[in-house]
Amino acid sequence: MKQLKRAIMADYEIPENTPSRAVGVQFGANETLLGVADRLIDDANRTGSDAGLALVDAGGAIQKLREQDHLYTLFARGDLNDREVRVEQVIQPFTNLFDPEKDDAALLAFARTADVSFILIAPDPVNPAARTIDFSLAARFLFERGQNGGAPVRILTVNQSAGDCRAELNAIFDSWGADTKYLSKCPVIPSLLEGMAYLSAPDEAVRLCEKMNYRDSMIHIAEPFARWTIQCAPDALPFSGENIAFTDDLAPAIQKKQALFDGGLFAFAALGALHGNRTLADCMRDKPLRDLAGRAIYDEILPFVSIPRDEAAEYVIQSCERWENPLIENRIFDAAAGMLSRFREGVLPIMKAYCNEKFEAPERLSLALAATILLYAGARWENGAYRTEIGGETFILRDDPEALLSFSRLSPDMPAESLAYACLADRTLWGMDLRELDGLEMAVCRNLEMVISERREEK
Repeated sequence: MKQLKRAIMADYEIPENTPSRAVGVQFGANETLLGVADRLIDDANRTGSDAGLALVDAGGAIQKLREQDHLYTLFARGDLNDREVRVEQVIQPFTNLFDPEKDDAALLAFARTADVSFILIAPDPVNPAARTIDFSLAARFLFERGQNGGAPVRILTVNQSAGDCRAELNAIFDSWGADTKYLSKCPVIPSLLEGMAYLSAPDEAVRLCEKMNYRDSMIHIAEPFARWTIQCAPDALPFSGENIAFTDDLAPAIQKKQALFDGGLFAFAALGALHGNRTLADCMRDKPLRDLAGRAIYDEILPFVSIPRDEAAEYVIQSCERWENPLIENRIFDAAAGMLSRFREGVLPIMKAYCNEKFEAPERLSLALAATILLYAGARWENGAYRTEIGGETFILRDDPEALLSFSRLSPDMPAESLAYACLADRTLWGMDLRELDGLEMAVCRNLEMVISERREEK
């Protein structure tokens, strides 16, 4: 079986749309970037853009991509707007590849001389080590460019505020004792990237390679839905496309995603996992669980967010279509990665507003919080990751390591009252003492007792 390379593209009738040169530099090769952002840039290049990217990554992707002439295959599968989609696409925006351990001199020379207009960085919310490396590499690139009179570049950050991005880069410059004058000239552009994607599992990759009749060690699987909302003028970046929107205010898009998609996911993910479901589609086929998520969204979330009702309804329908996708294995523990930070940013403000107005806790979101606490309690560090056990199976928890460390000191076997107290009172987890919210401690304790009882009956 041949390996994916440019030489075989014509034989396999793979359309070629390689950009002429790099106009941007991407730091990191996580699944969100490769499966969503780079796919959208590749789409843009198929419809008139000429946006090549230099990829800088220390995580092992560079060698694999070099062996494949900078190419990899993406499969997008599922329903989109009531239409089944099955797309096989060879992604090809990368014109330059740099492994900082092997290509340091070449990378610095590129920083000094390349005619690029932006850099792209997507902080990994559940992998602090990768995040630190990516930001350090980006800072080093910018420092080298500034020291040698390079033109300022725009800094396009994904799912992070402009202020947080600039603060993170400034902190690195400060730790080096470096002048931030050049950095201050580089505008930071915040963006919201929506879409679920993952690197195919080894057994799935084997099946797909047999289907394609060529080898590819970088196959990514994605849902058809992908949207990139960027807070800048359309002409500020050298690419545009059907699913790339430019806006002067990112806040409404962020609120919609955090409240409705993340909020809905939070409502059923942990409870679904405890009930034995393994994918989002499993959860959506569980009618009581699906109904619970719907009632949480419409009764406990929507009344406390400033989203027009018709717009919200359309987004919820679209979210359900994404969750119930039967053609992609959206594993709960992958799709719900970073659930604790999603809760703090998107769900907790809604729960505060609900409690303040009604002097009681939202019942369904309280149940979801209880299930999350029970799922995370007793997380154990093993083989380089925090893990939890459900029904004899072990699953990796991909979340804030500091929060997982706090949960590892608890136990799912603790009495419900003690577990609720210890968890809700931990300000390091939530940024506040959640017992201060009217009725929440009582509701969480009651729901913990119920979920614990259900699990005992199942055993």
